[in-house]
Amino acid sequence: MIEMHSVVRRFNGPAGQPITALDRIDLRIEQGEFVTLVGPSGSGKSTLLFTIGAMMRPDAGKVILDGKELDAMGPGARARLRRTAVGFVFQTFNLIPYLSCLENLVLAARLSGDSRRTAVDRSSQMLQRLGLGERVRHRPSELSVGERQRVALGRAVIHRPRVLLADEPTGNLDPASTEQVMDLLRELHAEGQTIAMVTHDPRLAETGERVIGLRAGRLVEDRPSMAKGAVT
Repeated sequence: MIEMHSVVRRFNGPAGQPITALDRIDLRIEQGEFVTLVGPSGSGKSTLLFTIGAMMRPDAGKVILDGKELDAMGPGARARLRRTAVGFVFQTFNLIPYLSCLENLVLAARLSGDSRRTAVDRSSQMLQRLGLGERVRHRPSELSVGERQRVALGRAVIHRPRVLLADEPTGNLDPASTEQVMDLLRELHAEGQTIAMVTHDPRLAETGERVIGLRAGRLVEDRPSMAKGAVT
């Protein structure tokens, strides 16, 4: 599903000096895998996630997503790929504040190509599944933090993406809301969803099948998770 070959990504630091966020990354994630990305702040986890999802271009190397070489695609093609093949869940939700829960999901479904009727039907069903059936007309400001993240997760998967990318999806949540979101991710994975999730929580890092560790932009760990080891 995802291949990275000698990927390098640099930024300019505060004084103009170059900072290497990704340093010759080689990585392969198979279809249906649930991978967690761990490491200290500034290790390159989010940059890796955004590069996989065609939100950032590497300065060197090659990224292949679902058989498509991202570097060979123009801006329009990359945008279409993000709309149809990639789902993003952000720590800060990034919901559209003046749209209701239902409208946030419908917009994502429509952008991926669904008809209005199909988008509304599927979005209503998704909100029911998320336990938000009574909140469909509420705007994000009228929801709890945990409810907003569940809406964000629903929006990320409403178009049936090939890969789901989650950047600290539980970072702002209380323990109960964290478990709700993680239960949903486990359900999606059980249904065959490919997932790559950034987390600082050592316990959540063991949720998936594989743990990938980064430090200073380099891969320093790639191992089966403790949960995977228990299963096997």
